[in-house]
Amino acid sequence: MALATGSLTTTAVSAGGTAAIYTVSTTAYSRDLVIMNQSTAASNTTAFTMFVATGSASVATTSGFPIPPGGQIVLQGWVGGGAVGSSNNIIYATAASAVTAVVGNGSVVSVA
Repeated sequence: MALATGSLTTTAVSAGGTAAIYTVSTTAYSRDLVIMNQSTAASNTTAFTMFVATGSASVATTSGFPIPPGGQIVLQGWVGGGAVGSSNNIIYATAASAVTAVVGNGSVVSVA
């Protein structure tokens, strides 16, 4: 899935660091949310796998959802305002090696 119009946020995630990559809106909307690992490392280079989760304490290279280099996840029909697993509705990322996290809206609109 491509991004509709550029990115909402681009965040550098330092090697072994944790970064807030997106704050979930409190307003509901029906666009898909795309989270990409923009690393150009080979896809089998696990050090460049980015892990995402809500709540900074819950994201680690041993937990969280893995996104391989060049990979992406799509949160289909993302709706803001709900409890996403953390009280502050922030999505965090970490990786063993430095990566770039890109978050944007999908080019396809989910319809309920």
